[in-house]
Amino acid sequence: MRAKAFARLALLAVASGLAVVLGWTVSAAPPGAAPPWLLDGLLLGVALLTDRRRLAGVLVSGGLGAVAGWMAIGTDLVAATVLLGGSALLLAIAAQLLRYLRWRPSDMATMRGLARGAAVVLLAAPVVPSVLVALLGERLALLGLDGALWPRLLIESLGLAVMVPLVITLARRDLLLLLVPPLLTSSLVLAAAYSAVAALVFLQHRLPLGFLLFPPLLLLVGRLGFPGAGLGILVTGAIALLGAAFGEGPIGFVPDATGFGRLAFTLFMLVVASAMVYPLAAAVSERRRMSQALSDQHARVSRNEQLYRLLANNASDIITRVRLDGRRLYVSPAVEVVLGWTPEEMLRPDWQNCVHPDDRPGFVAAREQMARGVDYVSNVYRYQRRDETWCWIEARLHLVRGRDGTPKEFVANLRDITDQKRAELALETALSELAETAATDGLTGVANRRRFDEVLDLEWRRALRAGDWLGVLLIDADHFKAFNDSYGHQAGDDCLRAIAHTTAAQIRRPHDTVARYGGEEFVVILPNTHPAGASEVAERIRRAIAALGLPHQGNAGGTVTVSIGACAMRVGSGFAASRLVEAADRALYVAKRGGRDRVHLSPPPETDTTVVPLLPHLRRNGTGVSSAMVS
Repeated sequence: MRAKAFARLALLAVASGLAVVLGWTVSAAPPGAAPPWLLDGLLLGVALLTDRRRLAGVLVSGGLGAVAGWMAIGTDLVAATVLLGGSALLLAIAAQLLRYLRWRPSDMATMRGLARGAAVVLLAAPVVPSVLVALLGERLALLGLDGALWPRLLIESLGLAVMVPLVITLARRDLLLLLVPPLLTSSLVLAAAYSAVAALVFLQHRLPLGFLLFPPLLLLVGRLGFPGAGLGILVTGAIALLGAAFGEGPIGFVPDATGFGRLAFTLFMLVVASAMVYPLAAAVSERRRMSQALSDQHARVSRNEQLYRLLANNASDIITRVRLDGRRLYVSPAVEVVLGWTPEEMLRPDWQNCVHPDDRPGFVAAREQMARGVDYVSNVYRYQRRDETWCWIEARLHLVRGRDGTPKEFVANLRDITDQKRAELALETALSELAETAATDGLTGVANRRRFDEVLDLEWRRALRAGDWLGVLLIDADHFKAFNDSYGHQAGDDCLRAIAHTTAAQIRRPHDTVARYGGEEFVVILPNTHPAGASEVAERIRRAIAALGLPHQGNAGGTVTVSIGACAMRVGSGFAASRLVEAADRALYVAKRGGRDRVHLSPPPETDTTVVPLLPHLRRNGTGVSSAMVS
């Protein structure tokens, strides 16, 4: 990197020295009288292209080359130093003004940037050094320098106007594009053709052929842009100044009493050419940029369209575009796989008639939410397939807004969830069956003890809120242990099932509950039942079981009988549900002590202000027989 930087600085020093020599040569004036316009334009253009951190090295290298150039044409060191100071002052003023205006070399690609840069280069920058030289006229004359104001100001302004944009243009990266093989041939042909026309115009003075210069120059710029403009001005300036130096070309007709007339005329002509080609190059560059941007945008749109169409055509879900009034604009091909309809059929205005009537209100409500501006809505409904079967559809609607933000349409993603719905229904059925199994006694088919606890707590709370009556019956098979000993456990199981089914048959209200309490005991919950009603239901159950006539040798009558304890009470806040079951338990004990095969009704328990947990002390042992009971 350091070697490249050193090589660039050395090249700049050589170029600066050559600029001094060439500027003096084409001006045809004494060394001190020729304004250093070529040097100033070169250094200002390079300074604008250089980073501030490297600017000092650029100016020192250019200054050393310039001093060497002045001394090479016969200017002493003091005069060369004075000339270099004027150039440095001009560079400082121009660079500061352009930075104040936030002007960058890339601004040359716009008309506004060209105008601002030209104003600084043509007018502001050369004024201060030229006025200073004029004020020091007598002192500069002692050094052999010219202190004339107007010739120096004119030459400096025109020279900077030509050189600064030329240096910036030739430094653009797109100049290297002309060396690419596809453009190299055409670029060489155009440059050679224009060079021939410029030589024809400026290297003869018999015919005024200046008008021939502009058509090929415009062609060069129109085809090559900014690189063409830079090449055109460079070729034109080199050939014109060469012709002016030898008195050839149209410039030879210009009178040159001051020694700067022909140079000023040549530079003015180059300024006019620059004012014509650089705006044209900016327009060409802007058009190419816009054309490239438009081409890139079209390419992106085309790629996106192909990608979206690829996704929509190959997605398993149905993709649709729908207007807010319900009319579909697009349906993806997946509809044929999911529903059997073709996309064309799904675009018909009557497609909504295939929505299941029960789901149509929710379907319409989802579309109305889109119209109100809701960004996302999810909906599930049934849709009829071509084969007239129903398909469950999950629709996810996404709102599309216009440029003003108002709702315009929506995109719907439709997914077949029929299998999922079937699985959910099967799961619900299985859970219901599981819950039923968990609440049912496996032997008798009536509710089990767990279910009894849940129902008693539920009915107790309901009765407590309403102040209603609640009754409980405890049923026990008489001498059931003897029955098992005589007939075996299999017959015992059949006997328990018969008792359970007969008891359940005597329950006539839907809210009454029969449950196996444990072992050979059963319990009946009777919501909203008075003591008389509870006693009546208990007696009906006792008689129905006795009427079965199931043989039982160990029982007094020779058949299976039951003893029933009953209790009913008006539920109040001073009671606990366990007190009601305790009362029924005591009534059952009385019935068994009184000879069995009978019903005993217990009076309601007395008020107890203590809070007693539900059924804490009525847990049965493994056989389900109360420790307070006898068999």
